[in-house]
Amino acid sequence: MDLLTELTLSIADGLQSRTLTNCLRWAAKRRIMTGDFEGPYSARHHPWVKGMHTSKAPFNYAMKGAQLGVTEVLINLAFYTLDQLQRDVLYVLPTSKNASD
Repeated sequence: MDLLTELTLSIADGLQSRTLTNCLRWAAKRRIMTGDFEGPYSARHHPWVKGMHTSKAPFNYAMKGAQLGVTEVLINLAFYTLDQLQRDVLYVLPTSKNASD
């Protein structure tokens, strides 16, 4: 790739990045999924996660079951915060003892 093409792509990426004003938009442009829902991230199969992606509340709560897309929302929020908001993120999971019945 020549220098002019590389510069053009870098400018285009920077301009597009400014349009990614919420987590859902960011995920649709920046995350590529594999498996059952292969391709760009979409809330099409889990429409209830749209509000979780765009919430501006200081705290959010979710009553979750298995395979509802909540983990993907949290991953999207973490990466969006790192990439767009330029803030640190700590993603913590429970210990085996706390996660078991």
